Amino acid sequence: MTILFTYGTYFGNHLFATLSHKRHNVTALLVNMVFSDKDKILIKNSYQLKGYNVRQLRREFPDKGWTTTSLNRLLKKFRDMGTVDRR
Repeated sequence: MTILFTYGTYFGNHLFATLSHKRHNVTALLVNMVFSDKDKILIKNSYQLKGYNVRQLRREFPDKGWTTTSLNRLLKKFRDMGTVDRR
């Protein structure tokens, strides 16, 4: 059985994908996107050292698929707690 990934759309932190099998197209929720540790470090350093805001982060790293909401939450956590690590 072969399933073809046609395209995906991000909504919030979720990736909705359209999958094709023969003549049937199915849209499914695939992944709840989370930031990797490397992503968190990259975001923190870009924010802290370069002064990037959410819009600049998304423009600089478009292939990451980060959403405005998720970046705002992470940056708020950084501003409030001084770290992007979990509690």
